[in-house]
Amino acid sequence: MASIFIIGGSEDLAAEVLGELLSRGHDPEQFRLLHDSATAGEFVAVGETRFRVELASEEALEEAEAAIFLGDGLLAKDFVPLLAERGTLVVDASPYSRRMGLGTLVVPEVNGELLGAEGRSQLFAFPMATTVGLAIALAPLHAFAAIRRVVATVFEPASQRGPAGIEMLSRQSVAMVSGEGVDREKHPETFAFNVRPQAAGPEGEGWAFDERMVCQEIESLFPQPAFDVFLTITRVPVFVGAAQSLWVEFDSNVSLEEVQEALRGAPSILVAGDELPEATDEEAQLVLADEEAGPLDVAGSSAVHVARLRLDPLRSDCLGMWIAFDDMRKGVALGVASVFERAWGRYGPEY
Repeated sequence: MASIFIIGGSEDLAAEVLGELLSRGHDPEQFRLLHDSATAGEFVAVGETRFRVELASEEALEEAEAAIFLGDGLLAKDFVPLLAERGTLVVDASPYSRRMGLGTLVVPEVNGELLGAEGRSQLFAFPMATTVGLAIALAPLHAFAAIRRVVATVFEPASQRGPAGIEMLSRQSVAMVSGEGVDREKHPETFAFNVRPQAAGPEGEGWAFDERMVCQEIESLFPQPAFDVFLTITRVPVFVGAAQSLWVEFDSNVSLEEVQEALRGAPSILVAGDELPEATDEEAQLVLADEEAGPLDVAGSSAVHVARLRLDPLRSDCLGMWIAFDDMRKGVALGVASVFERAWGRYGPEY
């Protein structure tokens, strides 16, 4: 009888998470997919297996042993409190739990020791993809030389706005290439062939809501005293994949060799020029040799790719770096699967 439920999210994201869990040896018969009335009845394909999406309801969740929430958080709002009260294992990768301050915020490579700890609730929140990539890159650096401050420019793809964001970018791109231009009444913001910062919130003192969320999530993930994070999230005309330009200030001087050694010894990080264990062809190896690899270049990778490491010539306590990662795979699916498995306690820990 199915006892693990994947609830909400786009078809692509649900398939990515489910596919990752199946690749780790889980029985397909264990899983059920639930969604709202607009999506119930559709099918999600993972390889040759098709899963029918059912309507999310209290009745459907009566026998749930574990639940993974994806998407915009509306279904999580309806069902996470109910499941948490029952003591059901919940991994919430939607915005709901993290914005409400519920459960334990976890990225396995950063604070994975909290998974399965005695006395903790069975509700785990998973951060937004921007935070995941940033935290994985900063964790080994903060461990060897305490970070004082980070300044980041985040390049956010259309996929972070869901299927509607991808469709909007596609339609705008076609319209502009064909010479039609973008209809400002239908699309107040032009994303195709353009770069725009996220809009500041009405009460954010110039900050966008997601920028504040990333700062709060980083503070929650790292031990106190936390370091300062100042970032700007920009929306770029890229369908999938994320990148960030980082400026890291340490409490003490560091050498480039120390930085490289710390990064190379960390989980889920690949430094440009290193060997890629999962690479089986020359093209994949060229990605690592590319010091300027972007989101498209690392699509499908299980790592956060680090490049352009350099010290400030005037300050050896300041480091510049570039990171790129697959926002759907590394930013969500792999982390969610790892949080679930380690909290579930029935499979070996993986990243």
